[in-house]
Amino acid sequence: MISIIIPTYNRDEMLGLTLVSVVNAIEGIKAEVLVINDSPGRIPHVPAEIASKVQVLQNPKRGVGAARNFGVESSKGDYIIFLDDDFLVTQECLLGLRQLLIEHPDKIFNAAWIYPPDLLDEIRNQKFGRYLISEGFTSLQDRMKGLSWNNETIFERSKGVSSGILAISRENFIKTGGYAAEMVFGNDGDFSLRIKSAGLKPYIAPTITAFHNERDKMKLELWLNRRKFGIRQLVKHNMVEQPQFPLYKKAVLSFLSKNKGILNALEKAVPNMSAFDWAYKSVVNALFAVYLFEAYTSEN
Repeated sequence: MISIIIPTYNRDEMLGLTLVSVVNAIEGIKAEVLVINDSPGRIPHVPAEIASKVQVLQNPKRGVGAARNFGVESSKGDYIIFLDDDFLVTQECLLGLRQLLIEHPDKIFNAAWIYPPDLLDEIRNQKFGRYLISEGFTSLQDRMKGLSWNNETIFERSKGVSSGILAISRENFIKTGGYAAEMVFGNDGDFSLRIKSAGLKPYIAPTITAFHNERDKMKLELWLNRRKFGIRQLVKHNMVEQPQFPLYKKAVLSFLSKNKGILNALEKAVPNMSAFDWAYKSVVNALFAVYLFEAYTSEN
């Protein structure tokens, strides 16, 4: 059996789309779908037409790591597929991952992912969307720019795993000891270390593709704050080293941090025309640097 485990937090619209795709994908397959709700005091909405095929469980702790661990504890399958609540999958994708786990019992697999074609078409008309495309945020292959990639066959992932769509056998998950339950965000780095300590290796399956449906995150401020929060979590749990900022750079970033309104005004002022994308990219990269600086230096 395949156990598909989906942590979620106040994201009903994206979750609903994900669940419809998953329920359609498991038609005729021995599988279970477990949604682990990480939002206290509310129950996520599941479309009525598929509600009978989905289990919704309340996370007894808090955080995506604890949610994934609880999902495994509550599941029955020999093969686990972790899925973020904004991924769309096909039956071919799920069966392909299961087959890889059967054929390679010592390996853990990430499927490749890309943005859905309709989302890509939509964001090409937005200056922030064009920024995401040009900077490589819309596919796993582009996110791994500068690292090895093989389109033909599975290959080892040199820098850990991502849990957005991750396939692992129950036996191997137990060997890792599971996710760090105290980490509410950004726990993939820690899980990657646990995988290595267990003598396992993560691989990418480039011919197996899912769609990363991040259509509710196409706003610059939301995107920047999410990345800032992620870095803060890594700093809090000593997963990254504090960078040493040269004095001149620290002074510039400190000034811009106190005067972000200038950069925000510039970002809004750049026309939504591809001819000005170079200017927009410069402003957004400056904002990105400021948010990362704040993530590393903020006490909160």
